Amino acid sequence: MIDNSFIQQISENLRPSQILSFIWFDELNPLPEMKNISKLSNDKISNCLEISTSSYMRYLKKPELINRKTKEHILLLISLFKKGNRVFGSNNNFKDWLDKENLFFDNSKPISYLQFISGITFVNDRLIAMEYGDNV
Repeated sequence: MIDNSFIQQISENLRPSQILSFIWFDELNPLPEMKNISKLSNDKISNCLEISTSSYMRYLKKPELINRKTKEHILLLISLFKKGNRVFGSNNNFKDWLDKENLFFDNSKPISYLQFISGITFVNDRLIAMEYGDNV
């Protein structure tokens, strides 16, 4: 049995090798940490993962039902939220930024990009740009 506490040690610079080592554990449940770090509603988390809220609730109770692609998606979101919370100084500031239309995101809300792995990467790249002084 794997202890979920190591999920809390996921860094904001998660490497593919780390993701691959995490996703093979069927009993690993990253959803509670996703909820904790993001402070998003169940509906918003479900939307980011492109699953129904009922599936989200089922996955909370039975982590072995989470497929590996979804688990990878969750782990990347945890990493992104850790970085975003740090860059913006708080979770509320990061969530506000995610929920506002943004010129750099074709006047879309950055949160709409979190449904895709490439979108998470794009948002992460924007956060890195902000760290280096870009006005994103």
